[in-house]
Amino acid sequence: SPDELLAIVKEKKAQAKELLAQDLPEFPKAPKLWRVRDAEGRFIRPQTLKGKFVMTMLSRVDAQKGIGLKVKFVRRVMEQYPDVYFIGAGGGDQVLMAELNRLMKDFPGRCGYTNGPVSNQDPSDIFYLILLAGDVFLAFSIWEPGGISPMEALALAAVNLVTDVQGHKSTVRSIDLPDLGILAGTAPNGARFPFDEFGANAEQKT
Repeated sequence: SPDELLAIVKEKKAQAKELLAQDLPEFPKAPKLWRVRDAEGRFIRPQTLKGKFVMTMLSRVDAQKGIGLKVKFVRRVMEQYPDVYFIGAGGGDQVLMAELNRLMKDFPGRCGYTNGPVSNQDPSDIFYLILLAGDVFLAFSIWEPGGISPMEALALAAVNLVTDVQGHKSTVRSIDLPDLGILAGTAPNGARFPFDEFGANAEQKT
């Protein structure tokens, strides 16, 4: 039944959050999320992610993917809501990766980042655990022909928060957030921010 399915999904999401909070102890070679150390040299990890609100990102790290926008958004949310966490994975542009690493240092134990790409073939399943652990998946592409990661996140029961560009329009129907200018679709499963991908002030508007 739908209720039984929902219960299973909630249980799986809770399990994924706890495994990532512990940095997958059964897989020591898996990419590490929590890489900031305390004064005694111990890695600073969240005590638990159970019941916490988790934002996730799994993306190539470059300007087209709107990484700079994500960093600004995550920082603003983290500053205002102390029980919100962020888990990200991806590699690419070194300057943008440094911005993600700075987030991790500014919010130790709340921001986790792999500092490189993760494979969907990794034996630890970290690729799928990141998607599954998310309550909200962030995809802020400046332009997007398709957008595979948001579809993967939807398949693993994460709401999508995405820019309103063509590749997202065909895959993410919007929920109703009229105060933000976001209009509902017929089968809501995410939110698309109004976004003029060709406008001179596109980044500021987003």
